[in-house]
Amino acid sequence: MSEGSLKCSFCTAVLMDENYLRCHISRFHGDQMPFSCTQCGRGYITARGLSHHLQSHKGKTFMCPVCDAKFTQKFTIKRHLRVVHRSARCQTCFAILKT
Repeated sequence: MSEGSLKCSFCTAVLMDENYLRCHISRFHGDQMPFSCTQCGRGYITARGLSHHLQSHKGKTFMCPVCDAKFTQKFTIKRHLRVVHRSARCQTCFAILKT
């Protein structure tokens, strides 16, 4: 398996990124997702996945302090900051800098 690829937990498929993996699971394994959202019908493999998703229906948003992108989940904005703005930090105090 190459770096950056993700393995499907239901079969032997290996996908390039999270979006491809999500689409694959939805298309080929949708009936194997025991946890589904009562508001939008999206299915999840685990109760934790559903719990994270339910946060998106609460209306609370987290705004990126660098580019003003909006996110519905705290862990998503943390990942965004780490991946997209990793160089936008002060090298002395590690504060996030506006670019």
